[in-house]
Amino acid sequence: MIEANNPGIDFAALERRIEVEVRQPEKLAAPSLPAGAGMAAAHHASAVLALKMRLRGIPVIGPMMAMINRWQRRRRIGPRLLATPYLGYAVRWLKSLALVHETRGRLEVTIRELGAMETRLNMRLSELRQEVGFVEQRLRTQISLSDAHLADMRAQMGLTEQHLADLRQAVAEEKRRIAENRTEILFQQRRLTTALETGNIRAAAAADSAGAAALHTDALDSYYAAFEAAFRGSREEIKNRLRVYLDRVSGANSNLPVLDIGCGRGEWIELLKEQGVAAYGIDLNSVFIADARAQDLDVRQAEALAHLRSLGDASLAGLTGFHIIEHLELNDLISIIDEANRVLAPGGFLLFETPNPENLIVGASSFWNDPTHRSPLPPSVMRFMAGQRGFIDAEVIYLHEAEDALKITGGDEVADRLNQLLYGPMDYAIWARKA
Repeated sequence: MIEANNPGIDFAALERRIEVEVRQPEKLAAPSLPAGAGMAAAHHASAVLALKMRLRGIPVIGPMMAMINRWQRRRRIGPRLLATPYLGYAVRWLKSLALVHETRGRLEVTIRELGAMETRLNMRLSELRQEVGFVEQRLRTQISLSDAHLADMRAQMGLTEQHLADLRQAVAEEKRRIAENRTEILFQQRRLTTALETGNIRAAAAADSAGAAALHTDALDSYYAAFEAAFRGSREEIKNRLRVYLDRVSGANSNLPVLDIGCGRGEWIELLKEQGVAAYGIDLNSVFIADARAQDLDVRQAEALAHLRSLGDASLAGLTGFHIIEHLELNDLISIIDEANRVLAPGGFLLFETPNPENLIVGASSFWNDPTHRSPLPPSVMRFMAGQRGFIDAEVIYLHEAEDALKITGGDEVADRLNQLLYGPMDYAIWARKA
């Protein structure tokens, strides 16, 4: 019902009229023509009206046209009602209420759907959290097992490293015992030889040694001193060459001296003196002895083997000899090495420098410039000899390579090989330690 908001309008009558117009069929009235329209327009309108009346009488088409007319009238009622001053406001208000009600219903449906969706999401989230918890638990278990396995592996590695360290220590100890046993065997051999010698033999040996010293006449000593100056080099040149060994002497026992056999002019003794290392030398050449003493150096005229035999056990920090061993016979060389093993303190060093016969020019030519040389000594032979007579850590040090100007140019394999054979290191040193 439409409420009567305006007392001046009979809304009951208006409502009845609307209902009657809606229910009654459409009356086909002749369309009004504009003023001044011609006869053709009127005739056309009459024809259209007649056609509609004929169609109305057709059984199916007629009711359809009536239904269309009613639909069109209903469409026209809405705008008319909305155009009514107060009724239109009421209709719009009612329409808004209906829309609000419809929207509220849709919102309620949407809220219910969202609530159901939230419930499903919460359930799914709970399931996911549960699954994540299971995964985290499994991961924690795996990590704990991995940590335990890693700890076991570390413990096993620690045991293995300790075992390796023990093995290395045992091997080093065994090497040390072997070296000590070898040294002891050599000492026993020497003591046995000494015990077998009679007093007359010792006296004869001493006389022979003194006689050998007497045989070095001043003429021969002068010749060899001049020969050394001409073929080996000046005093400063020899000192510069010998500086390469200073690092190896720095770790020697500072409470014991270093002995240089065949010291010559005393360049090595002088160099050690400058470094604060206690040292003295022995030689048979009277010219060398006089020259060294003139430099205020501690040198003594003595034969090497006899002097070594006069020393006590473990009384030297090191034994050196530069270009001396190539002058000795094999028996004397081995005896000197054996005596060196006896007189050196534990950890003491042995150092001999000699021409390198692996250089073909040295081995075939320059080595024989000195008529007192006996035979070349290859590096491999001297390293074997040092190790076989009880020394450890035997090392070959190659020295004094020829100048580049003398070498063959080309850079190919043949040139490199020829340069190594002809112009390689001209000297080498054998260095070893007492166990």
